[in-house]
Amino acid sequence: MSDLELTGADLPAVSPSTPFAQPCGAGPPVFLDGKRYETSVAGTYGDVVEHRPLPVELCWPDLELAAGDHELKTTPSSSFVVQDLWLLRAPVPTPRSRDVRVLSWDATSRSLSVDGGPVSVLSIPENANPGWVATVDGRVLERTRVDGWQQAWRLPAGGPVEVRLDFVPDRQYRFGLLVGGLAVLAALLTIALPVRRRAALDTAPGGSRATQIALAALVAVLGGMPAVIALLTCLLARALWRPAPRWIALVGGATAAGAAFIGRLAGQGQDWAYAWPAQGALLLAVAAVVAACLDWPVRDDPAEEPA
Repeated sequence: MSDLELTGADLPAVSPSTPFAQPCGAGPPVFLDGKRYETSVAGTYGDVVEHRPLPVELCWPDLELAAGDHELKTTPSSSFVVQDLWLLRAPVPTPRSRDVRVLSWDATSRSLSVDGGPVSVLSIPENANPGWVATVDGRVLERTRVDGWQQAWRLPAGGPVEVRLDFVPDRQYRFGLLVGGLAVLAALLTIALPVRRRAALDTAPGGSRATQIALAALVAVLGGMPAVIALLTCLLARALWRPAPRWIALVGGATAAGAAFIGRLAGQGQDWAYAWPAQGALLLAVAAVVAACLDWPVRDDPAEEPA
């Protein structure tokens, strides 16, 4: 049947652009992995008359599909049949970022201004270090990581805030430097002050065998095989020249302290103090001190032999 005329009936004219919609359940059903999903159909009367394709939508438009194979099929309804079917990725809302401005940036103390916005993550492109603490108005922020290695903190939603980043261990480190400097100064003062010698003291190394073994084991625990090699080197130097461990300890300690001090002046914070040259010098100094306390055969000084 292509044309139909009704005589004697006064029916209102229907424009081809008049929209229509079939509710959920009136469209052809869709089956995904055996589960039935109802559909709805919408369009214009002109689309129906001209047999143009009509959009079919699921009554539940968002589906979560796990990775792997899936079975998808459709069946005709009383008035419609599915001609083409696509599964499209749902649009992901673009996350809203909060503008960040640097107010101050130091090796151990930083200050950032963050605009207001929703709950977000403040990330710093540096390796995560538990020594860094972020605070907002004195409240410590929750620590997290980005990409498994970048340092980050969770920012609560709200207005503009100022975030302070402080490296807490640096205070203890600077306090230790101060105490060590005062100790060195006190030692220099005692050396400079004249003293009256009273009785000669026996400063020969020695002690119980258990104590010496414990000292050597302590060096091995501190630095492993490099520390053991450093200890043997210091013992060999002592065998050739008795005062050698003292000078090695002095040079090693001075090198480590100098590296830490110069690093602070150069704005490197504690990085130079924790670098391998300074740590190696400290390990060598410890090994030299232990070497001076162990029983070890040394070459006799000709000046000390009786005439």
